Amino acid sequence: MGIKQRTIGTKQTVLEEKTEIVTVRSTGDTTRYEHAPGPKPGAANVANDLDTGKIKTKKTRISNADQTDSPETLGESSSQSRFPDFRKKDHTYDWTYRVKETGPENWWKKYPAAKGTRQSPINIISSEAVRYTEIKRIQIFQDPKSANGGVFTLLNTGKNVAVRVHSGDWFISYTGERTKQYQITELRFHWGSEEFNGAEHSIDGRRFAAEAQLYGFNRIMHSNADEEFSSPDALTAIVFFLEQNDRAGPNKTFFGLLGVPSKKIGALYRYVHTELPVDFSVLEGLLEHGHYYAYLGSDTIPRCRENIMWVINPKPASINLEELRALRKTYFDHSEPNYQQMMNNTRPVFSLNTENTLIPRRVYVTGGALLPKSRLSVFILSLSLSVPFVVLPYFELN
Repeated sequence: MGIKQRTIGTKQTVLEEKTEIVTVRSTGDTTRYEHAPGPKPGAANVANDLDTGKIKTKKTRISNADQTDSPETLGESSSQSRFPDFRKKDHTYDWTYRVKETGPENWWKKYPAAKGTRQSPINIISSEAVRYTEIKRIQIFQDPKSANGGVFTLLNTGKNVAVRVHSGDWFISYTGERTKQYQITELRFHWGSEEFNGAEHSIDGRRFAAEAQLYGFNRIMHSNADEEFSSPDALTAIVFFLEQNDRAGPNKTFFGLLGVPSKKIGALYRYVHTELPVDFSVLEGLLEHGHYYAYLGSDTIPRCRENIMWVINPKPASINLEELRALRKTYFDHSEPNYQQMMNNTRPVFSLNTENTLIPRRVYVTGGALLPKSRLSVFILSLSLSVPFVVLPYFELN
């Protein structure tokens, strides 16, 4: 019995908006800020905002090479561009971390999904994880046919620091093979004010200095990032815990391996983005292959939609104090009080299940033999329904 994977069309219409970016230019010890037109944005999840009238803009066609995914733009007002100019009061988010009325406990008032029963982040209790022994190795790779050199945008979004992917040629696969299963869109960072309060997820109550989340959308189920995602694994996010290690040299830390020096992070303190080459394939070497936790949850920022398959890598990578200080020198946008320095940009943990949960969630711990493609859907549906061995129609069998 062979396996035939559905093909997905590549034509798509995305949006082009006018925006203003401030670029850092340094000469000696002097840094000056210059205004310049921003990059052409993509349209990840913007279609819904257009339908609801939150964003009004002129549609034009741009190439896939110009596409970026932008989870942070969800829920922004019509006056906001993809990369807001945070000096202007109208260029702010309608949700915060520090203001009670618009903080995490009240996100549900504007984003009802935030009150759902499958929210993230969670504390993983390792002793209660259900063993699933058939996923062997996660692949993080670039399309070998790609001519793109891997230049991405590093930016301060006003709520976190992120690396945005401009092209559609980086992928995550959970099949053990280089299957273009999830297309990478963004690497997002959260961090704290102290060594043990910066990660959103935790394992047995243990937290770390920071957390990196590598996002991708399901290319098998969706043709592009513009689609309204409703399936429970429409997106995926791999969690990398970052543990403070001041003995780690600049080339041994998570940022160092990516090729992001701390001075680049420090330059993002306000209003700024920069482009730099990044090699996501180095992240594969940071995974504890054969040992992952997985569960179905939500995004940890609004809209908090419950459509993410989270994969938690329990093996922490390193981040040194210089890099943490650079992150903590960045600033929130104007929606946070008194233009505060950015830290503790984390959402509180949720219970895996509550009394209102109709179908209890499970956390799976994986390892062992390779999972065949035809059985990968079994694993995903097991995460969703906690009912093993029910096949989702991700693949057509001959």
